[in-house]
Amino acid sequence: MLPLVAQFILAPVLAFAALAKLARWQRSLTAAAALLPLGPPALARIALGGTILAEAAGAALLAGLSPRAGAFIALVLGVIFAVALVATHLRGVHRIACGCFGGASERPTLLLLPRALLLVLSAVPILTQWGEGWYPGREAIEISAIVLLSLAVIALLGLVGGLYRQVGVLLQRLPGRAALELASEGPSLGQPAPAHPDLWRTGVELVSFSAAGCRMCMELAPGLRALARSGTRLVVAEEGSRPDIFADWRVPGAPYLVVTVDGLVAAKGLVNTLEQAEGLLTAALDRRAKLVG
Repeated sequence: MLPLVAQFILAPVLAFAALAKLARWQRSLTAAAALLPLGPPALARIALGGTILAEAAGAALLAGLSPRAGAFIALVLGVIFAVALVATHLRGVHRIACGCFGGASERPTLLLLPRALLLVLSAVPILTQWGEGWYPGREAIEISAIVLLSLAVIALLGLVGGLYRQVGVLLQRLPGRAALELASEGPSLGQPAPAHPDLWRTGVELVSFSAAGCRMCMELAPGLRALARSGTRLVVAEEGSRPDIFADWRVPGAPYLVVTVDGLVAAKGLVNTLEQAEGLLTAALDRRAKLVG
């Protein structure tokens, strides 16, 4: 009885998750980029497309073709989600809009983890029905392997296409003009930064303002995460989920960066390239002595 209940619950959940991501593609793409480590912008699209296809395939298999194969796919997806959430939390990102069902609200990463584990636990009764043990049968493994290999081929084709896009991304790293830093836009230099729930107000912090559907925001995201891994704390605000923060900080558009030093605004500006972001950090460090002195 339990495997049948799990099957009837898991199938519509996976189907709804796939349809919601597809219907709100840009929001889901922003969430996928937040969960991924360094990589080309195309990688987020590939990961999101593969997730949608896997969820749709799992729902179809659970609906009757091969419930054990569908449950196996659901278990794999749950494990991947759980690992991604833990890795994101360890990178210092404690709140994200996961986009699991196309939503844009930010939630703590550790509170999203039980949802991923619930997906794994829901698949277990189906995989262990009829007393066959913890492992899926041969038919389930074969069908799951075909589905997952097909997704891998699609992902590789997308990755090859993404390499062409990287030429444009690399061109962005060529020296160019500095970030557009206007006194009339953004918080006032040298003043305490406006309220933000994730701002520690200690040391150097890079506050990134992005928007759903912003191509430049998605292209800058991997570079900003690289800066975060090098020691600069990264705080993210997305316009769709936190319009109040955009208003309080007087953000004119996205992508917009503000660098704070011990809670004081040290640099700010609209950016188009990673070099401009690094330039803002350099300017903030040069002004640090004056701010804290």
